[in-house]
Amino acid sequence: MPATLIRSTIQATIKSTLQGVTGVENVYEDFPRANDVDEFIAKFMESDETNLQFWVITRIASPPNTSENASRIPVRSVWYNHQFDISLWYGIKTDDSETKFQALIDVVLGVFADKRTLSGCYVPVPLGLYSVRNDVKNQVQCRVASFSVVVVEQQNGLTPT
Repeated sequence: MPATLIRSTIQATIKSTLQGVTGVENVYEDFPRANDVDEFIAKFMESDETNLQFWVITRIASPPNTSENASRIPVRSVWYNHQFDISLWYGIKTDDSETKFQALIDVVLGVFADKRTLSGCYVPVPLGLYSVRNDVKNQVQCRVASFSVVVVEQQNGLTPT
């Protein structure tokens, strides 16, 4: 399967997994556009209207491997390790926004903790949180949590080592 097809399939699987998590809203495979603060608030307000929230799933790397690096892959000589960044943008609106933000991070980490495959591909290490920062988007102060996961293509039922 070509790397682009694997990428889109994995990205769609990550999106559907996130959408199944209680409290997760507004999940996108591309960075969403909002022209001004009013559109931003209308588009990304949580259903309970307490905070703003959206998620973006982006492939940030797909370095190739070759069969010279893994003798267990006898047929195909190249496969890819796809690395995805999953960013949670969370608008700070109420005094308990940080508590809700951190709780959402914990829930998502828990859901992905035992996932060892995504779209039939191997996940060698569970999704991890690698940074939390402040940022401004459309004049709204946001907390941004960035997660990372590497997904390794499997060939003929074998997992590269």
